[in-house]
Amino acid sequence: MVIQKITTGIEGLDIILKGGIPENNIVMVTGGPGSGKSILCNQFLMDGINRRENGLYVSFEEEPDMIRRNFSAFNWNIDKLEKERKYKLLCMIAEYHPNAFPSFSKYIIKSENKEKTPFHIDKPFNTEYVSEIISETAKEINAKRIVLDSLTSLELYIGKEFEIRQQLLALFRLLRRLYKDKNKITSLITSEIATGDKLSKFSADEFLVDGIIKLYNVRENDRRVRAIEIIKIRIEK
Repeated sequence: MVIQKITTGIEGLDIILKGGIPENNIVMVTGGPGSGKSILCNQFLMDGINRRENGLYVSFEEEPDMIRRNFSAFNWNIDKLEKERKYKLLCMIAEYHPNAFPSFSKYIIKSENKEKTPFHIDKPFNTEYVSEIISETAKEINAKRIVLDSLTSLELYIGKEFEIRQQLLALFRLLRRLYKDKNKITSLITSEIATGDKLSKFSADEFLVDGIIKLYNVRENDRRVRAIEIIKIRIEK
């Protein structure tokens, strides 16, 4: 069976991947601060738009204005693409409310509506509600590529490692179900790590994803050197 590949828009990376990421894969992009995870992921979405594959960028840690400002440095006109319904920036940031949901999570989701006006979703922060919003938004713009940024922030909101594994399994099942609904979704998920050999905060993440791309930004004498490493890519489902 021929494996359909999804290009990343980064020539050197596509060469290493022998054409791109296998379609319907969920790939973790991991690395330390400043290694370029968010930029690589948005380039993946921009490449998709050039190929008539709409993209959804979901952030769990940065405000939308900050993201738009950062991406504008690369001449990515997010506002224009959103108006054309080719791209959607969805920010779901959990805010701590000490008096909210004493028997559940004390975090609630801060998001934006279609007019980009912030609003609060008065529900505990867990992947059930996150998945529901992602699913609705992906179908709304017929997204073929999805970025979740970052897994690390999402895990902090969820809590214990056992709960993290269960909720991530549910989230990943959603992404695969979207594919079965003929949307052909391919996803990148970022993970923040400190320098060292670890790939993610919780090792369970590494077994749940289909692939891992590790980015480096290391000091070599008096300069910084960027590098990329493919840890694994699962070809057959």
